[in-house]
Amino acid sequence: MTTFAAIGGVSATLKTLLVDRVDQPPGLGTPLIPIPVSVGMPPEDDDDKPQLNLFLYRVTENGYLKNQEIPGHGRGGTAYGHPPLSLNLHYLLSAYGTTKSQGSPALGDDFIAHYLLGSAMRVFHDIPIITDRLEMHGGAQILDATLRGEYETVKLTLEPLSLEDVAKVWTALNRPFRPSAAYEVSVVQIEPQ
Repeated sequence: MTTFAAIGGVSATLKTLLVDRVDQPPGLGTPLIPIPVSVGMPPEDDDDKPQLNLFLYRVTENGYLKNQEIPGHGRGGTAYGHPPLSLNLHYLLSAYGTTKSQGSPALGDDFIAHYLLGSAMRVFHDIPIITDRLEMHGGAQILDATLRGEYETVKLTLEPLSLEDVAKVWTALNRPFRPSAAYEVSVVQIEPQ
């Protein structure tokens, strides 16, 4: 049974997947294995350290499953009862990593952030559905314990955002723009108590 912890479980699952699968950008010098991944508000300062950030910026109800019981969970074997809260989670994946240009300390190149964003997007593209069978390179499960054995799986979709939507997000955060991509995670179901 999925509880309210499912939203946190999705965030933990995505972080584990990125930590396990994102590749090292070329030209870093000292390897950062694994690449740091944070969950929450994007960092306030314009950090030079290579890292990724997952920010849950919006939660919407899944209209397709709004009134649908989980198969086999209805009262007395029927399809009637109290359906779970079915949610879509919207994440902003941001990349950080700036190198200073030669001759001008004020200028910086974001090529490391671009490599990290590309690598993270490749990971999400290669693994769009996260199931119980997906394991880290060490053998542990990637899927958080709160999501294991559920009827719905964690599905990732690249979510196109217009320039206006991207500007609204970064303006609302009051942070400098960073290379980023938006993803929708569906369906997360929270069953009633």
